[in-house]
Amino acid sequence: MNAKIIIVVTILVALGAAYPATGHCTSTEASQEAVRIALVAVGNGVDVQDEYRQGYLAKGQQTVTQLYLSKGQTYALVASGCDDAYDIDLAIVDENGNLINKDNDNGKAAVVRVTPRWSGKYYAVIKMANSTSDGAHWALITAHVQNG
Repeated sequence: MNAKIIIVVTILVALGAAYPATGHCTSTEASQEAVRIALVAVGNGVDVQDEYRQGYLAKGQQTVTQLYLSKGQTYALVASGCDDAYDIDLAIVDENGNLINKDNDNGKAAVVRVTPRWSGKYYAVIKMANSTSDGAHWALITAHVQNG
């Protein structure tokens, strides 16, 4: 197993305590699920970044987080929830608000691939489209996909 992946999972588990459990699951579960999905969705040739985001959203609520993406690099962005999340949507927009790509299928995880045409600020819009009535924890990870 890639040493970076082991480090990322260790960090995710250690930092999970920073977000208290609400409902029946934790941010650590959401983070671990996001890493697992990234590895399955992209397969070999993925480098999960050490940087990730996580939080808690009520059912129907969304949040926006800023990303810096590099021109020509392919990324797989994975937003995932804990067991209390039933449907998470993810959209990536550029600094001008233009939609780059989205995944709004019904599922507790969303995977979006992007290859920016320029380096700069982008925004990930994460929406808890459906969850338990208490809401759920989510995590967003960014993975570099090996081009070629």
